[in-house]
Amino acid sequence: MIRSPLESMSVWARVSRFLSTYRSDEGPLILIYNMGKVGSTAVESGFNRAVHTHTLYGFPPCSEYYKQKFGKAGCFFRKHLVDPLRRFLLKRNKEVYIISFYRDPTARNISMFMQDLPYWMSSYSRKHSGSSREEGYGVLVRSFIEEFPHEYPEQWVEKELGRLTGLSPETLSLGIENYKIINQNQFKIFIGRNEKMDECIEPLVEHFGMNKETINKNSNRGDEKWYADVYAKFRENVQGSPVPCCEKFKVRNGY
Repeated sequence: MIRSPLESMSVWARVSRFLSTYRSDEGPLILIYNMGKVGSTAVESGFNRAVHTHTLYGFPPCSEYYKQKFGKAGCFFRKHLVDPLRRFLLKRNKEVYIISFYRDPTARNISMFMQDLPYWMSSYSRKHSGSSREEGYGVLVRSFIEEFPHEYPEQWVEKELGRLTGLSPETLSLGIENYKIINQNQFKIFIGRNEKMDECIEPLVEHFGMNKETINKNSNRGDEKWYADVYAKFRENVQGSPVPCCEKFKVRNGY
């Protein structure tokens, strides 16, 4: 059996790698901390070394993925042991640059749903026998409406970014701006608008040390993935569906 490099590492090597990931001995630690499907992979390509994560408090964008990958015990272990350790190590750095992006929550949710489609459909199918025999896109729309956590973007700001920085959702809001920079203790926080990514690059280069030459704006795009055709059809079919979504987030961030 062929083993991955990570599986072949000794326990001590894994621990050492984990500890070094969240420590920067040369300048600020770069933390790309996002709710998912907001352009964070493109942003990461502009840094030589950065920590990229969606959750530090056991609040992942796709809970079904976590459940299937780690199991109930594994999820508990990560939330109550691994995540607190990650936060502890992060806060021991003298400076941490946090880079986060927001996106229209409806567009973000559709994109996030499609990326994790097998997990949401698996959850939906367990609750609705015979759904796998249905034709057309109706079953995808119903799965999206019933299974997907539509309020996640709004909750993520409070449960993740707000908890780590000690700032309120109001303070972490963009209003009508395309980006903002906040200084809080050892954190220097950049919040940008995904739809205005081009306008966010210059301040990221100037204030956060991003390398403009290495940015790959086309990375991790839904319309370029294996499910691109299904993604396009699904967006057409889901338009007009009664999906409540992040009203406070929309008002606070101009969506």
